[in-house]
Amino acid sequence: MGYTPHFTAGSEALDRTIDQNRIALKMYGGGDTLHEFKNLCPGLYLSVLDNTQYYFFTGGGAVLTAIEQGSPYGLKPIKALMENRKSFSLQPLA
Repeated sequence: MGYTPHFTAGSEALDRTIDQNRIALKMYGGGDTLHEFKNLCPGLYLSVLDNTQYYFFTGGGAVLTAIEQGSPYGLKPIKALMENRKSFSLQPLA
């Protein structure tokens, strides 16, 4: 997900739909994405701050770099993304 200033209704619906999946880990990366999530769904945002299924990364680019360079920084969700990169179709950045 990313910052989508012109599609806020869709972004809010997507955030709420993601929240309904009780099995998946939810990862939000990047300050703009977090800011949008917090503004569009403030109640949801506050309710999941301590939820272990949610991971908030303030540096979206740092997450992508970690995946690309194979350095999970000891973070389980990043390690999971790296281990499953083919199923996510994550390709190295050019």
